Amino acid sequence: MTRRKSFPTIFAGVLLGLSDVPACLAQDLSRVAENLAGQWTGQLEYRDFSTDQRVFLPTWLEVSRAGDGTSLRFRYIYDDGPGKIVQETSILTLDGKQQTATLVSEGEGSDKTSEVFKAEGLEKLVSTGRGVFVLTGTGIENQRKVEVRMTVTCGRNSYRNERETRAPGEDFRLRHTYTFIRRQPPSMATVSQH
Repeated sequence: MTRRKSFPTIFAGVLLGLSDVPACLAQDLSRVAENLAGQWTGQLEYRDFSTDQRVFLPTWLEVSRAGDGTSLRFRYIYDDGPGKIVQETSILTLDGKQQTATLVSEGEGSDKTSEVFKAEGLEKLVSTGRGVFVLTGTGIENQRKVEVRMTVTCGRNSYRNERETRAPGEDFRLRHTYTFIRRQPPSMATVSQH
């Protein structure tokens, strides 16, 4: 498998740290953390650099608050073929004042990476714990600097993180997409019967 920058190298891709935010915003951001926390099952789709083909891997995700309580930890497990299980962890911290997100990722056998992104579209996400937001910035891909755009969608029982990249003078191209649903169905207490 060609090594990819993952959501772990994003969002993975979401969410939200509570660094340097007013108390009322921190309280609102906790809705996002509550919405994302838990166990997810889905797949990683990525573009293999060597063949430019799309590759699909069964993927499991666990989202929890990081030890410092100001960030979220995304722990990914990929089934990369017979006898090859890969784990990757990302910590995401959001700065509400600066409207930025910092993503620190570490995978098996890889160096730790840290990326800082501009965050857009957080208003609805903060108010409801659900929604779409976009992270933009720069990163390194195949030893060259690229522009990065990540679109993260958080639903009640679904989570999607798409990372696109482009080199100078090129169009954005899919790097990878994570698509997840919760492992457990909603509680029966929240299901209405007709």
